[in-house]
Amino acid sequence: MKPIQIFLAICLFGNIVALKSNYAEAAVPLLVNTHNDTSHFAAQFSNTSISTVDLAFDDIKLPWTRYETNNFIVYTDVSEKDAKALINELELFAASLAQLVKMPAHATLPKLKVFNFADDKLFAHFGGPANVQGYYFKAIDGPVIAIGPELNGESFDLTTIYHEYVHYFTRAVSNAKQPVWYSEGLADFFSTLNIDGDIVRVGATPVSRFNTLKRQDLLDLANLFNMTEYDESNFINDRLYASSWLVTHFMMLSERNGFPNYTASMDKMLALQQQGIKGEEAFDKAFDISLSEFKSQLSEYARKRSLNGVSISKPSINISITSKEIPQQKIVTLLSIVGRYHPPLFSQLLSLGMEQNDPLAYALIGELLSRETLTLELAQPLLELLAIMDITQPLTHDFIGQTYINMLDLKAKERNTKDKQQMKKWMQLAYTHFALGHELAPSELNLKGLTRLAWQQKDREAALLYANALYRLQNTDIETNYFVGEFMLRANNEAFAKFLLQNVINWSDAHTSLSDKAKSLLARIE
Repeated sequence: MKPIQIFLAICLFGNIVALKSNYAEAAVPLLVNTHNDTSHFAAQFSNTSISTVDLAFDDIKLPWTRYETNNFIVYTDVSEKDAKALINELELFAASLAQLVKMPAHATLPKLKVFNFADDKLFAHFGGPANVQGYYFKAIDGPVIAIGPELNGESFDLTTIYHEYVHYFTRAVSNAKQPVWYSEGLADFFSTLNIDGDIVRVGATPVSRFNTLKRQDLLDLANLFNMTEYDESNFINDRLYASSWLVTHFMMLSERNGFPNYTASMDKMLALQQQGIKGEEAFDKAFDISLSEFKSQLSEYARKRSLNGVSISKPSINISITSKEIPQQKIVTLLSIVGRYHPPLFSQLLSLGMEQNDPLAYALIGELLSRETLTLELAQPLLELLAIMDITQPLTHDFIGQTYINMLDLKAKERNTKDKQQMKKWMQLAYTHFALGHELAPSELNLKGLTRLAWQQKDREAALLYANALYRLQNTDIETNYFVGEFMLRANNEAFAKFLLQNVINWSDAHTSLSDKAKSLLARIE
């Protein structure tokens, strides 16, 4: 079967596969004036003019370069000068945040991948609604943010990237459950970080939150403190973010701005909420003033012309940068990572990747086809083709390994014992490709695969080794905590399993199904 025939088959079955795939995950828009609700982005995007994709290889201007630093991996078509300026800002933010919060030595964060587009026409294919300048999503190999060159003549504001980074950071510092109001308020507080000469300043008023508070009232404080999940209404969420920022700023810096010091009361309130006490009750137990008096002071605080923040000396950082130009034939498949939430764009990019004979494109398509019994047989010619190709990308090996895993799972569901020899061969091939991918670059995908296969082969020591490596690689990721927690329960390491599954519950505002599964597993321990 020729590659183009395979892709035509994908077009016939693609809707079945793509709509069920992880590539349709909702993305988080980074809006210019608001941090929008994540649940409606897919719907917003589907209603834009990008309902069909007309993208040619020539639309992707060269060169694209990959820069890797201490905390970030940046893919971009901007000039080297502009790329290094962006990297310097990102690394300064990461270092300043670590200094301000006193990051524990044991804490680790996954490197954040950033796709920075210089070509506005190309980014238009990825950008979604007109007011979206960038977006965040979790890819199979870690968190990703895509940002465009500019919007309405203004350079990109890194505030929202900083906001998302604070969420990663706080998970690395502490596994304790944070109330919604504090989680978002803290992220907004630190996202205003600004470098002024040799001084780092934090605590300015975010323009978007100021504008919201001018137009709309604060959320009712009792409701704000009691919130455990985000609302479906963008209108309510706008007020949630603005109210959370103001409350957190006030509790942290009230004394610096002429009010009583509430930091000890805030800490006590957070500790009570972490114990499961509702927010309003926790406030009453922690503060010496009533909620109505607190609101009165907060309203006065909001009317101040300016608010004092926090300043520290700019940290001295030594940025290690490695760079590598991305080969021409691999660019489009790489960009499919950014387009994965939009199936037509994703399919078009994979089609272009196949035209460039990129093994990763074949591997991605094979993995999609192997998820459904209906298209399973179409995956096998792709695997045969990949077997004779020169594979240098770890992610290609990872997806080949996952394709064999998917095929094994489908055969297991059929309860077909006649194919035992074939299934044994698939298991060996899956292990080989995951091991090759892991040797080139450990990832969530290959470590999960190796953990599972080692356990099935009764190699407990190897399975534990891979599971622990996965946790170290992505210890702030909720899905990783669930996977490793479930595995540790099977391995009879109940203490570690309980710790990880509790993390899932603590962090699961947007993952209620995963939280329910974690609670069910914890019930077995308790």
